Amino acid sequence: MSNNPLTTGAALLAVTLCVAGPAGASGEHDAHVHGAGEINVVVEGNDVLMELTLPGADVVGFEHRAESETDVAAVQDALETLENAGAIFALPAGAGCELAAAHAESSLLEEIESHGHKDDPKDGNRHEDGHDAGHGDFGAFYEFTCAAPDALKDIEVRLFALFPSLKEVEVQAVTAKGQWAKKLTPTDNRLMLVF
Repeated sequence: MSNNPLTTGAALLAVTLCVAGPAGASGEHDAHVHGAGEINVVVEGNDVLMELTLPGADVVGFEHRAESETDVAAVQDALETLENAGAIFALPAGAGCELAAAHAESSLLEEIESHGHKDDPKDGNRHEDGHDAGHGDFGAFYEFTCAAPDALKDIEVRLFALFPSLKEVEVQAVTAKGQWAKKLTPTDNRLMLVF
């Protein structure tokens, strides 16, 4: 088993959300929807773990595999932006939170060969295994360590300013005080972590 903090944090986030069964969630990811992202949040002790998923169309304006130099550069720039946690989230200064790890990735940079087959144009841009090749996403994982987690009352989510076509972000959160789900919008972009 790996001791990589990203792997450990991602596993903890996944297990916690699956076991807890977040309020209002079916436990499965919704269908890919343009203008809509997802954030899963777990606050445990001094640790804050967040997982973000966004449609490629809202991040870079396309969802096809990046093949041209321009598309590859756009995806790489977006990944760099998403790994800059301070551009994405604002945590209260009084909580003393420091970024421990951040990682972003995108299916838009996957190679055809990594799937072991090529797209068949007669198949409507679908791979042989049934995965839709036309809906590329971005995913990011963040881990913060907070010196004063009791001061962590809310988190400002700055995604709407960075990606203007994004209209809503579904949030599922699990804290020691409970679990909840909320839809964030450009005019309501704060994750409240106290009840």
